[in-house]
Amino acid sequence: MNIDNVIKNLNTQNDTHIVIGVSAGPDSMALLHSAITNLNKTIICAHINHNVRTESNEEEKYLEKYCKNNNIIFEKMKIDSYKETNFENCLADVNIPLGEVFTSPKLTGTNGVLFVSQVYLGDL
Repeated sequence: MNIDNVIKNLNTQNDTHIVIGVSAGPDSMALLHSAITNLNKTIICAHINHNVRTESNEEEKYLEKYCKNNNIIFEKMKIDSYKETNFENCLADVNIPLGEVFTSPKLTGTNGVLFVSQVYLGDL
């Protein structure tokens, strides 16, 4: 699914808000920029600073400034340390288990739909 199709899909939803998870990498920045340019919705940029690379803090600051300059709500979370030494195993702990229903309080102005463009199922 390309960015244009994602934006078209999101424009058909009745939601007034959209949360976009942004890493500061080129793909998520392109999606965020396209959303800012083409969506008539309140955009919330969500960023997790995993704090495992020297660039992590710099990327967080860049995103915060980018969002401020574009009047985008910026929500961040910083992970100070992981309990395990294998980063991939730590990240797997926060994934939604296969078959589990994603539940959370609804964001005001949304219908509670979780949009996921890609899913990794490993060797299943």
